[in-house]
Amino acid sequence: MYFIDEDRELLKKTPDKCRPSFSSGENALYIPLDCYADLLKKYLLKTDLKKDFENTRYIIMHFDESVRDVCHKTAPHAIICVLPYTVDNFIISSIVKYCRFLEEKYSDQPDSEQYLLIHEHWKLLLSRLNGQNLPRWTTYRGEIVNLLWLRSRIFEFYPVTEQLYYAKSTFESLCREPYFRTSAEYCMEDMINTLFNCTSHDISELPLTMENWEDEILNGIAFQQFEDGYNRL
Repeated sequence: MYFIDEDRELLKKTPDKCRPSFSSGENALYIPLDCYADLLKKYLLKTDLKKDFENTRYIIMHFDESVRDVCHKTAPHAIICVLPYTVDNFIISSIVKYCRFLEEKYSDQPDSEQYLLIHEHWKLLLSRLNGQNLPRWTTYRGEIVNLLWLRSRIFEFYPVTEQLYYAKSTFESLCREPYFRTSAEYCMEDMINTLFNCTSHDISELPLTMENWEDEILNGIAFQQFEDGYNRL
């Protein structure tokens, strides 16, 4: 039912200030999405799940409150993690959902700037236009324009997209930087508060989920950095 990763030794070369508080010789339990129903069925039938979670220190899962509750009750000692790629995909899906909402809203005005910005250039909200790939240019309404300007134009018309882009960029930066729990918590809370300040109800699920799963997301970032460091040895 589950894939149990082999024991991982603590990455000794990592400085103490950057090292997650993991112990050596502990297992990570990955729970695939297609196993959630089976796990919940076993729990509801009062099946003994202790063997499934035996010697497990880290549980890797997706966003599912019912499964999380089962894990807490069955393996209260384990640290539950949501990996960065799961969070990033959820943020991207929220951006896509909101862009599709805007596109449909202005679909009766196909020649308007409101429609063209979202219909043709919404992917700018998913990319980092940093210094290493600038300048970048494209054609927009018959003119050659810089992509940074074009993205700022989207922000000007739709302020919510800027907050969504900020959330995605903040999370990506958080995953790239050396892990410090205090600073990571501060960044997460700032990102969540920014999303809660959005006036659109179409993205309300995003800040609620990020807030509800904040601990598991931070655990996942620390776990991922540990795994990446181990694999580079």
